[in-house]
Amino acid sequence: MPLKRSRSEAAAGMFEILRAYESYGELVQDPEMEAIYNPLPNHLHVPWTLKAIAAGKHVLCEKPLSLNAEEALRHKVCKRAKEERRLKTPGVT
Repeated sequence: MPLKRSRSEAAAGMFEILRAYESYGELVQDPEMEAIYNPLPNHLHVPWTLKAIAAGKHVLCEKPLSLNAEEALRHKVCKRAKEERRLKTPGVT
């Protein structure tokens, strides 16, 4: 669900954040953004990590990367991440 612009701008101002976005999609598509941190709920790790990689962003994704091995294999997450060299998950080497 998209945030209201006024709400995201208010939070950004309170924490001295330079930019505010209405949605994760808007953040991922920002050409000036080089990297994203994906702290979303576990079931959103794969789709948003892949969207960010496809948009040319570096991604720091919380664990677990996927809900299970089947999901990771189905979406070829590790292969895409390795090819693009754009993914890091904390505690995983």
